[in-house]
Amino acid sequence: MRHRRRARAEDRIRCANDTGLANLPLHHFVRNQIWCELVALACELLVWMQLLALPGTAAQTYEPKRLRLRLFTAPDDWYAVAAVCACA
Repeated sequence: MRHRRRARAEDRIRCANDTGLANLPLHHFVRNQIWCELVALACELLVWMQLLALPGTAAQTYEPKRLRLRLFTAPDDWYAVAAVCACA
C-alpha cells in the first residue's frame, strides 16, 4: 500500500511537470510562486474533470499530454472542417 501511494504521488508530479511546472518562465521568485499556484490549480481542474465529466471512459486515465491531444484540440479540428465546408 505504501508503494502505491508513492506511485500516485509520482504520477501527480509527472502530470504537474507536463502541465507547466517543468519550466518556470519568470525571473522573479514571487511571480514564479504565482505560476506554481496556477499549475496546481490546472492540475486540480484536470483531476476533477476526469472524475466528474469522464467517468467510466478510457479518458479518465489520460495524462495531460493526451488530454490536450484528444479532448482539447477536438473543437479546433471541428472548426477547421466547418470552415473548409463553408468555403466550398
